[in-house]
Amino acid sequence: MRHYSIGPWRVDTTDKNQTCVRSSHGGLVATCEAGYQAMRDADAKLIAASPELLEACKSAHGFINLVREGKRDINETLVDTIIQAAINKAEGRE
Repeated sequence: MRHYSIGPWRVDTTDKNQTCVRSSHGGLVATCEAGYQAMRDADAKLIAASPELLEACKSAHGFINLVREGKRDINETLVDTIIQAAINKAEGRE
């Protein structure tokens, strides 16, 4: 079984000045080579935000399940904060 870095990831450049995404330990996660530079930058931002986007989806899913179960002691603000932070990172506004 392979173990992958689960984040956080960041946008960076390679030694050949290619847009890339690196793990918190500096390991290469992905290189973005297709399209215009603006497309490569947007792709890198979205890839770098993937761990946070996954966490936001899990939080939203858990929130929905709590609502379905009729539990009232949930923190909607926390769920909203997690989701907004992931969106901001994906859009390059972290």
